[in-house]
Amino acid sequence: MILYLLHNPSVQARCYKEIQDVVGSGRLPSMADRPNMPYIQAVLHEVLRIANIAITGPPHTVDEDVIFHGYVIPKHTVVFANLDSVLADDKVWGDAGVFRPERFLDENGQLVKREEFIPFSIGRRVCFGESLAKMELFLFMTTLIQRFEFKPVDPDKLPTLKGVLGLTHTVSLFCNFYRRVSVKCLQRRSVIPITDTIP
Repeated sequence: MILYLLHNPSVQARCYKEIQDVVGSGRLPSMADRPNMPYIQAVLHEVLRIANIAITGPPHTVDEDVIFHGYVIPKHTVVFANLDSVLADDKVWGDAGVFRPERFLDENGQLVKREEFIPFSIGRRVCFGESLAKMELFLFMTTLIQRFEFKPVDPDKLPTLKGVLGLTHTVSLFCNFYRRVSVKCLQRRSVIPITDTIP
């Protein structure tokens, strides 16, 4: 997510504004704030869509013979859901290669659930950690955005969005974290380091 915020500073600014409007800077974001932050949820959805780390879902076994698009898939065949083929499909998303969180918002700015959004796989073997992952991502990212502004080490050379394809997608990330606000209430609890930047 940080990488996409570096490439889209207007998205980072809008996330920060939503956090300030809902939470302010006197306390940390909580799960109770999530329903009131549809834009940040849309950003998280878009990051999970465009930078999906799992190319395929876990293996499934066909329970009975199936004919799919003219192909016979025999009973007991092991199949994998190609998540990337859906999450990166222009026929589904229109402009799948473009980072656009608004695709997950309706005309009133509320989060829209899309059937094609499957970064945690599909079917009965969907990732059982999906709810926990979404909660953790929300809390981590809202807290980081609330407290820090992300800037590239070299403003004239942004880190690449191209990942290294392996079992998962990974990227090399180079950025600085700049403290946004006074963190007196948090310093007493030693939650956030006192330095101005974290290289």
